[in-house]
Amino acid sequence: MTRQVHAIQHRPDNAGVRGIEEWPLFVYSKYPFNVLYNDQFDRFSAPIEKRYDADEVRALLERAGLVNVTVRPCFGWLADGTRPDRKST
Repeated sequence: MTRQVHAIQHRPDNAGVRGIEEWPLFVYSKYPFNVLYNDQFDRFSAPIEKRYDADEVRALLERAGLVNVTVRPCFGWLADGTRPDRKST
C-alpha cells in the first residue's frame, strides 16, 4: 500500500484523489519502505499494547494535574501540559 500512496503522492495532480493525507500510513509515503516495515514490526511485535485516543491522553495529563494540555497526532500522540504554579500560603 505504501508504494501505491507514494506513486499517487508524486503524480502532479495526485491522480485526482482527494484527502490522501488521511489514508492509513500516508505519513510513510515520504520515507523508504524499510521505515514503514520497521515501525510496523515494532508496533505489532509487542506482546501487550495499550492504545489511547486523543481524549484519553488529554484526560490522563489533566488527572496528573497538568493545565494547558495540548494533544496532537504524530505517529501516535504528542501531548504536553504545564504544571500549575504553586502559591505559598
